[in-house]
Amino acid sequence: MAKTGLSDFDDDGSHSFANKYRLSRNIGMQQLHKAHHSPFGFIVEKIVLSKRMELRLQLVDYLKKHPSIKDVKFAKAPISVIGYPRTGTTYLHDLLGLDPKTRSHLVWEQLSPLPTTHDESPLAQRSNRQKRYNGRLNEYYFKKRLAGDYFQAVHRVEYDLSEECLTFCSMELPWNILDLHFTPCSAEKLFELGAGRSYEFYLRFLQVLTWQAPELPSTWMLKCPWHLAYLDDLHTTFSDSPFIWTHRNPLECISSSCSLFFAIASQVMDPWTIDKKVLGRNVAKYARLSFDRAFAAVKKHKDTLKIVHVKYTDTIKDPIKVCKEIYTAIELPFSSEYESLLKTYIAKSNKKREEQSKSGISGKVGKIHCYSLEEYGLNADEISSDYKSYIENYC
Repeated sequence: MAKTGLSDFDDDGSHSFANKYRLSRNIGMQQLHKAHHSPFGFIVEKIVLSKRMELRLQLVDYLKKHPSIKDVKFAKAPISVIGYPRTGTTYLHDLLGLDPKTRSHLVWEQLSPLPTTHDESPLAQRSNRQKRYNGRLNEYYFKKRLAGDYFQAVHRVEYDLSEECLTFCSMELPWNILDLHFTPCSAEKLFELGAGRSYEFYLRFLQVLTWQAPELPSTWMLKCPWHLAYLDDLHTTFSDSPFIWTHRNPLECISSSCSLFFAIASQVMDPWTIDKKVLGRNVAKYARLSFDRAFAAVKKHKDTLKIVHVKYTDTIKDPIKVCKEIYTAIELPFSSEYESLLKTYIAKSNKKREEQSKSGISGKVGKIHCYSLEEYGLNADEISSDYKSYIENYC
């Protein structure tokens, strides 16, 4: 791309990533035919996607100039929290990420993951990280204002807090945040194309982040609900990694994910043009496909796939017990320091939630996130029947 002066995407020349984006957008626009981009949304969507492609070019170039990055090892295989969207992945990941012996990638690191210096000395890399951190603050606050209060009420994004791996995986999969609302509409065709090299690029980013800050823990605690449908591909790349699969009653998580996809779509489309019932039908189909693919992967890799199943209700009821059980299952030491941090965090979180419930206001982001199946044209009895066995066994 002209802006970077680079041209090597490290693919076979087919630009399969572009094909995935094109497919997702085309089918998405066909399904959501009444919806149309706002003028501002169209421009922003194009800019963000261009930045993702530029980042891929820059990653490939940086790896060429610093080949030792590909040899970086982790203290323990990365640990990933997966699960269908709105099943408590963020809360559980926040809890697990409190352990000072683990590391999660932060929002600012996703905005600027690559060093802008080729000096490999620890001092130069530390200085460069600080420079990049300071340099993206204004951009972050600008984007946060653009996203608006409603999106923050649905999914919090903070500069110094952890965030899921959409940015890194969107080098290959159409997971650019402003394209993500097309995923439920195009899932059936998109899944047929597989993940491509998405997880290979994700691995490289983790190695880059580890390489540039060797003083930080190299046991990665990750999370991304969009991984669920690609569990087969994820396991192929991260074959030694344990996965923590969160489960919540589909009556709750499907309706909540409808609201999430609507919030994402509203960033670039005029909200009043989005047919919620059409969106709801596509989200329900996406959920079914995601669960089916994930369970197929578990069956396929039953002898090698390390899965820890966690009920959302258990996490809410006794989060410390759940964290201890997870640590036992994935063979990580559960320290007294970590337990103390958990107790403090949970106490603050519970107090904040109680205050919000009493007032009906969620801090500075307006009303607490509300949603219903009926709003999106979905039937509770049908979903309960469809997921009867799943609810009995996992929820």
